[in-house]
Amino acid sequence: MGFANAAAGVQRPVPVHGVDKPYYRVFGHCAILATPPCTICAPAARHTMPLPVVPKNQPNNSQNRNKRAQANHELLFKGVLCMLIGLGVLLSPYFITSPGMQGIVAQSALVGWFALVLGVAFAGLYVRRRMAS
Repeated sequence: MGFANAAAGVQRPVPVHGVDKPYYRVFGHCAILATPPCTICAPAARHTMPLPVVPKNQPNNSQNRNKRAQANHELLFKGVLCMLIGLGVLLSPYFITSPGMQGIVAQSALVGWFALVLGVAFAGLYVRRRMAS
């Protein structure tokens, strides 16, 4: 946005396609915050981002079935591993003999519960996928 000299020597903003407010910034040929459409573009044009492309469904062939089966097995593996970690963190203070170490591990019970719940959620998602197929 440029400035033009007025009669009193005061600088005023030059209108950009009908927008004469000085706080509008210009990208290319249109003002970003211009509420009226600019005269160069189509009158009803609003400069918006295009929508993303809709994902296409994968064909049901043996390669894609193998990929889905592998992803399901990995999900089950993650679920079992998280459940084991959670149970290990929750049950280990009962088997540790050192009182100092027992107290440190007992303070991390929240992490153990989180891992256990996450593992159950992964295993539940695996069961749901297996029931759907």
